Amino acid sequence: MKKSNVIVSGPLCASELDHAENRLIRMVQGEVFSAEIRDLQCQKGVLPNSKLKNLNPFLDSYGILRVGGRLGNSDLPYVSKYPAILPNKHKLTNQIIVYFHLKNLHIGASSLLHCVRERFWPLNGRSKEPDETLSGFLSAEGIEWKFIPPRAPSFGGLWEAAVKSAKYHLKRIVGRSNLTYEEFLTVSIQIEGILNSRPLCPLSSSADDLNALTPAHF
Repeated sequence: MKKSNVIVSGPLCASELDHAENRLIRMVQGEVFSAEIRDLQCQKGVLPNSKLKNLNPFLDSYGILRVGGRLGNSDLPYVSKYPAILPNKHKLTNQIIVYFHLKNLHIGASSLLHCVRERFWPLNGRSKEPDETLSGFLSAEGIEWKFIPPRAPSFGGLWEAAVKSAKYHLKRIVGRSNLTYEEFLTVSIQIEGILNSRPLCPLSSSADDLNALTPAHF
């Protein structure tokens, strides 16, 4: 008697998504890191010339190649203590980076890399890599983006003007005083409130409406 194939409909559950993610990672790692995986399966360490040597890699119970190290003694989740290793510039790696970039509302390169490394470890994942991925995403969206040169605040425009405004208040309030952390935090929050209450433009064209649009509205 043949067993009937049961087709389950509806949204995927968390365990199914985790299973699919593990399968994809294992497939990609098998393509790129086949030699390292073979050595680890034979109870050998990776070769000295391997690009994974400094990561102290190991295979988990699912056969996924993960980063080893001292974080094993921490209270972090398992995937944060031992992030899965991803090859450099692979399509899956790029898709994961783009996912975290969109999920975290287009954060900067360093913050993006930090978010990705909470679960995955892309090889050579320095700031240059997220910058390139970000540039590619912006180009695909029809957005022209240019990174300013390092230590060149004159290229900053509006945000450097905001920094100048914050320094204006800090210099006149703090001067040469030595503040505690709590005192400095209080002053900074007060300056933040002042800058965010600056009027940008009228809310309406009515002469009776004195309300203005401010940065605090956003």
